[in-house]
Amino acid sequence: MSTRAVLRFVSWTSHPDRREDAPPVMHQMVCRTIGCPDRESEPDPDFEVVRDWSMKHSGRHPAHREFLETIVRPWRNDPPEGVVPA
Repeated sequence: MSTRAVLRFVSWTSHPDRREDAPPVMHQMVCRTIGCPDRESEPDPDFEVVRDWSMKHSGRHPAHREFLETIVRPWRNDPPEGVVPA
């Protein structure tokens, strides 16, 4: 009895997942001021919501002017069309 395997190398693609049922892209702002008590916005799919949060935050704390934007984007890896992964 012998075992045989057929291996085939194919090029997969990696891309943002834009399928209808994919999770939404989420944005969040983080204040870079050390010791800031309310330093993170809530994550939101609408960038304008988190940008507005950063503007209001700077209005409450005029010295807080630097932020980091965090983006969570769903990605997907797919084999070439017609190739069924084992």
